[in-house]
Amino acid sequence: MGTGIFHNKNRQSSIQTRMSVIVIVLTTVILFLFAMFNYLTTKARMMEDLDYLSEITVDRMAKNLISALWDVDKTLTEETVKSEMMEKRIYAIVITESDGKTVFSGKKRDHQWAVTDVEPEADHEIIRTEKYVHTAKSRDIMKENDRLGTIRICFTSKFMQKELNRSVRNIVVTVLVLNIALAITLFVSIKKILIQPIHRVVLGLTNGADQVASRAREMATASHSLSMNAAGQAASLEESSASLEEMTAMSRQTSDLTSDADQLMNENIEKSAHSMKALIELTQEMSQIEADSGQMGQIIKIIDEIAFQTNLLALNAAVEAARAGEAGAGFAVVAEEVRNLALRSTEAAKNTQQLLESTVERVAQAARSIKNINSGFEGIIESATAMGEKTASITLASREQTKGIERVGLSASEIDKITQHVAASSQESAAASEELSARAAEMKIFVDDLLIIIGGSRNLKDGK
Repeated sequence: MGTGIFHNKNRQSSIQTRMSVIVIVLTTVILFLFAMFNYLTTKARMMEDLDYLSEITVDRMAKNLISALWDVDKTLTEETVKSEMMEKRIYAIVITESDGKTVFSGKKRDHQWAVTDVEPEADHEIIRTEKYVHTAKSRDIMKENDRLGTIRICFTSKFMQKELNRSVRNIVVTVLVLNIALAITLFVSIKKILIQPIHRVVLGLTNGADQVASRAREMATASHSLSMNAAGQAASLEESSASLEEMTAMSRQTSDLTSDADQLMNENIEKSAHSMKALIELTQEMSQIEADSGQMGQIIKIIDEIAFQTNLLALNAAVEAARAGEAGAGFAVVAEEVRNLALRSTEAAKNTQQLLESTVERVAQAARSIKNINSGFEGIIESATAMGEKTASITLASREQTKGIERVGLSASEIDKITQHVAASSQESAAASEELSARAAEMKIFVDDLLIIIGGSRNLKDGK
């Protein structure tokens, strides 16, 4: 199919030949019309000249022959006729007598165009019908109202036709020469003035069409790639948007949990403060108990000393009762009982002292433990306070993070929309690029056709 198209293009004539042919044809037609107009004008002018010549000639001879006919002088008549026959356009001159039939004198031309005499018995009407005769004029020769005779002059268009034919030949030769010169001039001028600039423009258009087609193909490839990448990016953004939504939900949940933890931590700090206060009060009470335990120990020592003194007194009373004998037997019993009570008091005071010392030791240990607990609890409260502050900071950061994730989610949604729009635009751009490539191919075909038209197949092959 491509070979057939190429041969069809080779058969097309170039614009140079076409324009030359058109201009030559138009010039030929114009020159032909001018030649026809000139031919008809010249013919009409020559006919007018011939008519004018015939009129003045016949009038002049009618006047010049009055005396010759009046005197019946044939010699003068023939000399006058011969002098007029020197005009080659006059074919015949016939002078008849007053009856209009008898030939008095006459001259005509033979086939070699020599002047010969007209026979007296010749019918002058026959002369008028010969092929050389174009027109004939006649006048009566008059003298004072007397009709002396008649003169008839026959004029020919033979030389006029020759002149016209020669003029036509000259015009034809002129037209041919002008056409040849015009053809050469047009061929060279059109090539230099029109064909070469158009050829350069066409070559530029061809290169431009090739470049446009190449760029269109590259643009189509890039648009397809961009469309595929945009589609993949849109899918990734959609997944990222879904992940961001999940992260937003989890961040909200974390923010809520950290807010609850902050609230619980604040409550814990408040309760720890109350517990700390109670521990401080308990520590103070234990210190007071420890102080009171010291006073109770002193009291127990006093009781022990009193029991010891009582025991000594009971011993002294028993000694005195033993000295008293039976009179002091009752007192000895009482003294023994007092001594027993003193011993029991001493024993009880010792036990109480031991228990009190043990209790004081335990109270002191408890006080030390409470102080240690108080110190640890203060550390716990400080740690809980710091933890509460950090939890509050975490809660605030979680809220800000949630807001940031929401903003990122909105941005991702916008980016997703933009990416989808870019994908759609890329597809449209790819379609437009393919359309542009098709149009570039069509333009290249048109440019090739124009290149063939302005340069012909030879120039197309030679690249000129």
